[in-house]
Amino acid sequence: MGEFKFACPVCGQHLTAAAGDAGSRIECPTCFQKIIVPSFQGGSDSKLVIAGTLAEKPRSGLPTAPDSVLLAPQKASTVPGWAWGLLVLVAAGAVAFVFKDKWLPGSGPGGVVITNAPTARPKLPPPPIPVPTNTRWTLLLTNAAIPTARVAGRVNGQGFRARRVVFIDGVLGFRQMETGQPDMGVILRLPAATAVQLSGRTFEYQPGDDRPFPRVTLRWKNPGEEPGSRTITNEYALRLVFGQTSSNRIPGQIYLALPDEQRSFIAGHFEADLRPPGPKKKSTPKPPAPPPVKPK
Repeated sequence: MGEFKFACPVCGQHLTAAAGDAGSRIECPTCFQKIIVPSFQGGSDSKLVIAGTLAEKPRSGLPTAPDSVLLAPQKASTVPGWAWGLLVLVAAGAVAFVFKDKWLPGSGPGGVVITNAPTARPKLPPPPIPVPTNTRWTLLLTNAAIPTARVAGRVNGQGFRARRVVFIDGVLGFRQMETGQPDMGVILRLPAATAVQLSGRTFEYQPGDDRPFPRVTLRWKNPGEEPGSRTITNEYALRLVFGQTSSNRIPGQIYLALPDEQRSFIAGHFEADLRPPGPKKKSTPKPPAPPPVKPK
C-alpha cells in the first residue's frame, strides 16, 4: 500500500499516513489535537492532500470546520498619541481662523485689527420745522386768513407746529412736543374758565382796542441754550373761534399775530383736549404777628 498526505483540520499541518491507517486516531504534532485518519481513495500519487477529522470535541475557541483557517490577530494602530493630539490642535486652529471675525472684537477681514472701530453716535436733535408760507403775518384782522391745516407758525423766529392743544382752567395751550416738558409753545389766558363758556364762542382782539387783552406767553428753547419765554398783554391781533364740545374735546380755529421783533404768529385749525382743573392748594393762614413791645 502506498502512503498519502492529509492535513490537520485545526492547524493545517500536513501529515503522512499509509492507506491502511484509515480510521485510526493519531495526534497532531503541532496542535496536539486527536485526528482520525481519513480513508484514501485516490491513486498512487502520494502528493494528494486531503483533510482529516477531529476525533474529540474541539477545545473552546477552536474552529470545527475542517477547512477553517485561523485568523491572525489584528495589528494595533501604529499612530502614536502625540500625532492624534497634533491633529486635534490643527483642526481647532482651522475653526478659529474661519470664525475669527465673529469671535474676536475689533478684528476685521484678513485678520486686520481695527483700531478705529465706530462708537455709538450721539443722538442728533430733530431737524428744524420750517415756517409755514400759507399764512401772512398782519395785525389787521380784516387781512387775516385762517388756513385749513393744523395750527403752525413762527415762535421767536423758529418754525412751530402744534402737535398737542389742551384747555384747562381758562388756559389754552399750544405745544410742539406731545409729551414731557414743552420745548416750544404758545399759551393764552382766556376770559372763560370752563369749556361750557367756550362752546360756540368767538374772541377777537386787535391793536387799538381799549379793553383788556388776554395774556399771551411764548415759550421756546434753542439748541444749546436755556429755555426762554416772553409775555405779551396788548397790541396784538387775535381771532379765536370755538365749536361745540364733544367727548371732552372742543374744535377751534385761531389766528394770532404778535408785535414782537420776530413777528411771531400761529394760525390754523385744532382740537383741544378738555382737562379738569387740578385740586387747589389750601393756603395756610399766617399766625398773627406778636404785639410790639413797649419800651419801659
